Amino acid sequence: MTATISEWLTKIGLGNYAEAFSEHDITFDVLPMLTEDHMRELGLATIGDRLRLMAAIKELAAAPEETAETSFHGTPPTGAGGAERRQLSVLFCDLVGSTQLAARLDPEDLREVMRNYQDAVAGVVTRHGGHVAKYLGDGLLVYFGWPLAFEDQAVRALRAGREAVAAVREIAVDEGHLDSRVGIATGEVVVGELVGAASRDAEAITGETPNLAARLQSEAEPSQVVVDETTKNLVEGYFELDDIGCRILKGFAEPLSVWRVVAERDGASRFATVASRHVTALKGRDKELAQLLGNWRQAKEGAGQVVLLSGEAGIGKSRLLLALREAITGEPHIRMRYQCSPYHTKDAFYPVVHQLRRAAGIGERDQNVEKLDRLEHLLSETGSSGRAAMPLFSSLLSIPTEERYPPLNLSPQQTKDRIIGALIDNMCELSRGQPVLMLFEDAHWIDPTTLEFLERAVVGIEEASVLMVITHRQEWQPTWPAYAHSSAMVLSRLSRQAVEDMVQELATTGIDADLVDRIASRADGIPLFVEELTKTVLEREDKAIDAIPDTLQASLLARLDRLGSAKELAQVGAVIGREFTYELLASSVDQDQSSVDDGLAQLVKSELVFQRGEPPHSSYVFKHALVQDAAYDSLLRERKRIMHARIGAALEKRQGSDDAAAGLLARHFHRAGAYDKALQYYSAAGRRARLQFANDEAISHLFTALELLEETPQLDTDFSQRLKLVDQYASLLLMTGKYAQAQEICSDILGRTSDGSESLRIPILIRLGRAQYMQGRNEDALASYDQALKLAQTHQDRRRMAALFREIGEVQFTSIGLPKAIESYTQALRISEEMGDPAGIAACLTMLSNAHCRAGDFDIAVECAKKAFTIGDKLGDRRRLAWAMIMLMQCYRSDFLGQEEVFERYLGETQTLMAE
Repeated sequence: MTATISEWLTKIGLGNYAEAFSEHDITFDVLPMLTEDHMRELGLATIGDRLRLMAAIKELAAAPEETAETSFHGTPPTGAGGAERRQLSVLFCDLVGSTQLAARLDPEDLREVMRNYQDAVAGVVTRHGGHVAKYLGDGLLVYFGWPLAFEDQAVRALRAGREAVAAVREIAVDEGHLDSRVGIATGEVVVGELVGAASRDAEAITGETPNLAARLQSEAEPSQVVVDETTKNLVEGYFELDDIGCRILKGFAEPLSVWRVVAERDGASRFATVASRHVTALKGRDKELAQLLGNWRQAKEGAGQVVLLSGEAGIGKSRLLLALREAITGEPHIRMRYQCSPYHTKDAFYPVVHQLRRAAGIGERDQNVEKLDRLEHLLSETGSSGRAAMPLFSSLLSIPTEERYPPLNLSPQQTKDRIIGALIDNMCELSRGQPVLMLFEDAHWIDPTTLEFLERAVVGIEEASVLMVITHRQEWQPTWPAYAHSSAMVLSRLSRQAVEDMVQELATTGIDADLVDRIASRADGIPLFVEELTKTVLEREDKAIDAIPDTLQASLLARLDRLGSAKELAQVGAVIGREFTYELLASSVDQDQSSVDDGLAQLVKSELVFQRGEPPHSSYVFKHALVQDAAYDSLLRERKRIMHARIGAALEKRQGSDDAAAGLLARHFHRAGAYDKALQYYSAAGRRARLQFANDEAISHLFTALELLEETPQLDTDFSQRLKLVDQYASLLLMTGKYAQAQEICSDILGRTSDGSESLRIPILIRLGRAQYMQGRNEDALASYDQALKLAQTHQDRRRMAALFREIGEVQFTSIGLPKAIESYTQALRISEEMGDPAGIAACLTMLSNAHCRAGDFDIAVECAKKAFTIGDKLGDRRRLAWAMIMLMQCYRSDFLGQEEVFERYLGETQTLMAE
C-alpha cells in the first residue's frame, strides 16, 4: 500500500487535520511517538478526535504491513521498537523556582501554569525539529537527532533553547513571570526500546549525554542556555559563546568545560559562518572559476547571466563563490546575497527580508523610526524608483511607516506582485551604476514566494549588468525553462592530487604520506569530508582515522533517515562492504523480492549508492565511504554480529572452497564471532595472497590470524598450527625487509613452545637466524642456526640440515672468513648429494662458486658454476640457470682471461632469464 498520511487521516475520519500534520512533518514513522500535547498542538482540540487518532495508531502498529511507510521488514525503525546508535544533541529544560511556585499557588492554578510552561517549550522545540521525549515534573527532556537526524541538529537545539527560555519568560504569574534554564549536550547514545523493562519504553535512551544535559542545566542562571564542549565545537561560528570555566558535575569524574550561549550571530551565509574559523585555498576548481569569471565579464557588458551551480552537500559550492568574490574584489560592483534556510521554507520572502535588513544595517533593537530611516537611505541609491518602493519594502520588513507614506490599500496578491516587481526594478536600476553580483544560496530550501521572485528575476535581468549565481543540491531543479542567458555548472569531486594538497595545507606541518593517502581514500573527493577528517585525525594523538568526525555524524545520519524503510537495506549493504551485489543483499535480509527491488531503487534515487547492471545481476557501491560507515555504526553490536554471520553463511554457500573470497569470508566470520572459521579463512587468504606475490596483503591476513589466536584462547587449535602461521608470517616479513618484526615474532613463539614440539621449532629458528643476520647480528644468527641444526640432527631432518649448513656458510662468508664458509657449503653439498636432491646440489654449487671466486680459485669456481648450470638446465629451473650464469660472469670478469665475448654472451642470456 502506498497511502499518504493525508489519505490515512481521511480514512479514519480526521482528514481536516491533514494540513497541520503536513506542516509539522508528521509521517507514519513518528505517529507512535505522538503525545497528548503534540495532538493539542496539531489542533485536535476534542477528546474524541484524540481518542480516534490514538486508536488508529494502535491499529496501525498491530498491522504494519498496511502501509509501505511503516513496514521495515525485519529491523523496525527506532520509534517502532528497534534500537540504534546515534549522535544526539539532548536539551534539558527546567523551570526555575517550581517548589516556591507550588507553595503559593492553588493546585489548579499551578496545573494551568505548568501546562502553559510545557506547551511553550514543546511548541518551540517541535518547530525546530526537536522531539520531546519525556515530561519530568517541571523538566522536559528533548532529543535533536531522533527519530530523524538533521545535519545541523546542534544548531537547532541552541536556537530552540534560546527561544524556549524567551517563551517561558512571556508567561505571566501573579505580577511576575516564569524563568527557565536549559542545558544542552551532544554525544553518542543508544536510543530505542529497553528490552526486559517492566514497561517497555520505545524512547529509552542509554548513554551519558542525557545526564550531562541535566547536570549542565543546573549550572545555568535563570533564562540562560549552557552547553558542553562537543556542542560548542559544533555550533562555533553560529553563536557567540562565553566560556564560564570548568565545573565539577555530579556523576562525572573529571571537571568539564561549560559555555554560556550569549547570542546568535547573523551570518550572511552558512558557509561564511562555518568558514570563519579557517578557509583553505581553493583546490581543483580552476576551470569552474574561470567559467564564472567569463560569465562576470559578459554581465559587466550588459548581458545578464544566470548560473545554476549544483552539487552534493559539502562539494564546495559556497567555497567557489567565495573565490569568485575574492577574484573581483578590486572591481567596482554591488553584491547582493540571499541565503535560504531549512528553518524557513514556509516563511514568505525569508531570504529577501534578511538581505534587505543586512544591506540597510537594520538591527533587531532599532526603533521603528531608525529602521525606516535606514531603509530610506538604502533605497535612495536607486533614485525615484527606490523612494516609490518604500511603502512596499517597509511593509515587507514589517516596519510601520509612521505616517510618512500613505497606506497601500492593495490585496495580498497585489502586494506580493508589486514587491517582486520593485525588487527586480531596484536591482536593474542599481546595475546601471555598477554591475551586480547576485548570489542566491541553497535554493533547495527556498520558500514558494521567494521562488516566484527568483523565476521573474531570471527573466528580468537578461539585459542588465547582473550575474546571478544560484547554488543548490542536485535533488532540486529550477521551475523555469532553459534560457539562452542561463547555464548550469555541476561540481564534481576533487581530484586525488587536489585532495592531497588540501590535506597538506590543513596540516600546516609535515604529515605522513600514508596518513594523507588514508584520508584521501575515505574523503572520496568531497572537500568538507577532507577538511573535517583531517582536523579530526590531527587532533587525535594516535592519528586514527576510524571514527566519523562529530561535525559529519548528524549530516550523514540525516541522509540515511530520509530513506525511510530503505534504510535497513543501506545498513545491511554497509555490513557487506563498500560494494555489494543484489544477490548477496537479497539473501541476507528478511524481505521479499519486491521490497528489495523497491528499497534498492530508492537507495539509487537518493544517490547514496551507484548501480551497475540490472537486477538480479546488479551490483551497488556506496557513493561515500563515510556514508557506509555511518550506516554501519548506527547498528548495535548484536545486530552487526547477526548480519555478519548471515552474510558469511550466504557467501560461503555461493563461493564454496574458492580461496578468492577467503579474505572476505574471514572478515565476516571474525565480526560474527565465528572465530574458528575466521582463522581458517585468514590462513587461506594469506596463502592465496602469497601465491600472487601480494606480500603486503598476505602479511595483513596472517597477522590478523595470529592476533585472533592471541585474543581468543578458546579457539580449538593445536600449537603446531600456530607455529606454521608464524613461520609463514615471518617468511613474508623477511621477504619484505621487516627484519626486526620477524625477529620479534619468532622470539616470542619460541619462548612459548611446549614439550613435544621441538621439531616444529626448526623453521622458526631458521627464520630467526635470518632476521638476526640481516640486522648484522652475526653471532646471534649463528647461535640460532646452531640450535636449529642440533634439533635437525636429532630428528634426522636431512633436508633442513643441508639448508642450515648453507645458512651458516652465508653468515661465515661475511663475518668469519671464506675457509669456514666453504667448509659449511661443502657439508651442505655432501648431505644434498646423499639425499639425491638436485635443487639442493645446484644451490650449494652456486654458493661454492661464489666463495671460491672470492678466494681466487677461479678454476674451481667456474667448474662449480658449470655444474650448477647443467643441473638447472636439466631441471628446467630457470632461476637456477640465472644464478649459475651470474657466477660464471663473476668468474670470467674477475679472472681477466680475456674472454670478453663469453662474458657478453652470458650477460645477455642472464638478463633474459632474470626478466622471465
